[in-house]
Amino acid sequence: MLKKSLTLKEGEIISFPLFSDAKDNMLDIVVVMTALVTLVVTFVYGIVNKMQFDKTLAYIFAFIYAVFIIACTVIACKDAYF
Repeated sequence: MLKKSLTLKEGEIISFPLFSDAKDNMLDIVVVMTALVTLVVTFVYGIVNKMQFDKTLAYIFAFIYAVFIIACTVIACKDAYF
């Protein structure tokens, strides 16, 4: 992608089809949204608890990551077999 952007001629457009077809890119979207959710949760939890992180945050992250792994497994199996 970087090589293409460096050799662009005037008026050319590089296609970046990450969110163009949600069905084909569902795993990518889930990864990006999970990263966004974890960043927002960390920020909000830090502000609310005055940067005192405890086991509650660890449990929240364990839940988020468990849902993430289950969702990715379901999406990958569905794409592979159906």
